[in-house]
Amino acid sequence: TEHHIFGKGGVGQAVEVLNTSFLGQIPLELELRLGSDQGVPYMSEAKFEGRPVWSAFMAVAERVDAFFHPQAPGTKTGFFSKILG
Repeated sequence: TEHHIFGKGGVGQAVEVLNTSFLGQIPLELELRLGSDQGVPYMSEAKFEGRPVWSAFMAVAERVDAFFHPQAPGTKTGFFSKILG
C-alpha cells in the first residue's frame, strides 16, 4: 500500500517546470522512522539490504553519482578497465 503523505504528483510537475531530473522516491517503512528517531541511519544496517527502502536509496545514490561522474557512451567501468585501459 502506498501512502502519499505530501500529496501525489507535485514533484513530477516541479521537475518538468524546472527542467531537471527526478532523483527518485523513498517509500516509508517503520524501521526507517524508528532508526531516524534513534539516530541510526537506515543504510548503515546491513539487515535491511535488498528491501524497498534500501533499493530506493541506492537508486537515488546511483543517479546522484552519475550526475557528478558522467560516463561517455561505451566507456568501460570497473577495476580492470582502470588498470588495463
